[in-house]
Amino acid sequence: VATVCWVGGIILMLAYMWLGWLRLHRSLRQAVPEIVESDGKQIKIYRTENQKAPFLLGISSPKIYLPYGMGGKELEYVLAHEMMHIRRRDYLLKPISFIVLSLYWFHPLVWVAYLLLGKDIEMACDEQVLRENATLDRVEYARALLACSSESHKFYVCPVAFGESDVKVRVKNVLNYKKPGFWVTVIALIAAVAVGVCLLARERNHPVKFRFQMLPYPFLDARNESDSCKRFTDTPMLNS
Repeated sequence: VATVCWVGGIILMLAYMWLGWLRLHRSLRQAVPEIVESDGKQIKIYRTENQKAPFLLGISSPKIYLPYGMGGKELEYVLAHEMMHIRRRDYLLKPISFIVLSLYWFHPLVWVAYLLLGKDIEMACDEQVLRENATLDRVEYARALLACSSESHKFYVCPVAFGESDVKVRVKNVLNYKKPGFWVTVIALIAAVAVGVCLLARERNHPVKFRFQMLPYPFLDARNESDSCKRFTDTPMLNS
């Protein structure tokens, strides 16, 4: 019964992802390609009137979809954000993480991890954009986030949307962002490597010993009791 429930949950989760992708893809059939210039580069985007928030969609060749009427500084910030997603390959990470969630749909901590991953993806992308664009106006960037979040109310699995996740936290993070110092980054990297080495280290010179004792069964008589109480002591089982 448990196996049937588990498999049934996986099928429902994957069906939700597939149907959501089909519905979104159907709404983008009339999207119009357009070439725009941002930061001295020409970028191909797709304009659509069926979606009110910008997002990135695709696996092998992700495309940027934008609503009609978006332009100016807002367009510049959105394109910088979505291009950063492409560089970081976040468009692959999100569907893969949902597949993992589908396998462990019964575990509440996996749901928490999935939601936190979505927030971390967006915040990391925001910070990377700010780090590489020192002259970027943080207030205007935050306003672009708020403007897009007001229209982003549908939940899809596949696309990476500019205004999704916890926008309030993202706005605070953008306004309070400070570029980490060189030594802070070095210390954090050394600490991460040290923790990883400690977790992977294993003792290789001491065999693992187990002590087993078989207790007598109540239905055995006293004559066979001594035979059922076999002891195994100090037997090396595993060598690290």
